Amino acid sequence: MNKILLVLMLTIICCNGLTNAGLKLTIEPIATGYAVDNDYDGTFDSFYGTPRDDDDDVRVGLLSWGEARGYIEFKVNNIPDSLIEENTCNILHLDKIYLRRWWYSGSNLESKTSVYGYAGDGRADSFDVYKTNSLIKANVGKYELIDVTDFVTNLMNNNKIYTGFVLAEKRNGIILNYGAFYLNAIYIPEPCTMVLIVSGLMLIRLHKN
Repeated sequence: MNKILLVLMLTIICCNGLTNAGLKLTIEPIATGYAVDNDYDGTFDSFYGTPRDDDDDVRVGLLSWGEARGYIEFKVNNIPDSLIEENTCNILHLDKIYLRRWWYSGSNLESKTSVYGYAGDGRADSFDVYKTNSLIKANVGKYELIDVTDFVTNLMNNNKIYTGFVLAEKRNGIILNYGAFYLNAIYIPEPCTMVLIVSGLMLIRLHKN
């Protein structure tokens, strides 16, 4: 009886350890930019789009002189659905994808940013700022991780190569500069099937003995 309890305890510990393990991949953007509507007429007059480098920033704001919108693109067709974790050989499955922002200067007011998604083309250009048909989340704060799992995986399932995001501020009197954006792909182990099978066989053997 004591041996059976020991096997059960070890099974619970092993499964718990596997379930809590995980892996995070960081995907950097391939293009960033922002646009400015100087007179609130709905037409953006100035565009700043560049390939990704360390000096890029994305501006988002709503001030008396006009609106600034930011946009970012990532390559997502090479994000794997599953991984094999080194050292343990655990099979890890894609669980969540988050858009992560590093805010570095701007207003002290709490932001109310809306985040929109679109199928990108690998470039930050003047057309991207108008792609606001697919709202992912409204009223996003400065430091908030944004869950974009459903939107990105839908693009991946439809064989799209790039995903893009537009950031539009909805609170008056705020301007924010972002120094970096990333996608974090979170992987978790599959249920501990093999552990349960082995434990079951051990319990059967112990019961027979």
